[in-house]
Amino acid sequence: MMLVVLAWTSVARADVGKAQEHYKKGMAAYVLEKWDEAIRNFEAGYSEETKPAFLYNLGQAYEKSHRYKEAASFFRKFIQYGQPDDKDRAELEKRITLDDALAITEAPPPPVAPWPAPTPDATPPATLPPEAAGSPPVVAPVVAT
Repeated sequence: MMLVVLAWTSVARADVGKAQEHYKKGMAAYVLEKWDEAIRNFEAGYSEETKPAFLYNLGQAYEKSHRYKEAASFFRKFIQYGQPDDKDRAELEKRITLDDALAITEAPPPPVAPWPAPTPDATPPATLPPEAAGSPPVVAPVVAT
């Protein structure tokens, strides 16, 4: 009986270690403004250890990435499972209200357009003759009139 409990405890510790690793990676990505990477790590961390702080961090990352519907959802989950104090709860409820409004009124930003592909019939750039390639440029004198 004691062996089973010890085996389960070591597995639980391994999960906490994985959760901490995902938290560190998520925070690094958050600081570097890599929102999707932060979100993936916070979700993975929460899967390992259901700490409410992950829910709050997910709300933050979704909010920063302008995905307001998801941000509001995770802030609600944080209120439900994290049991913040009254002051923090009031602040979160204000943010949820704002995120809900932004989710309705604000369209997602358009994707960044890729660079246009060069056309095959484009004129190639001018090249200098080989003898002028190593010469300093010739500058015409400016004459005042």
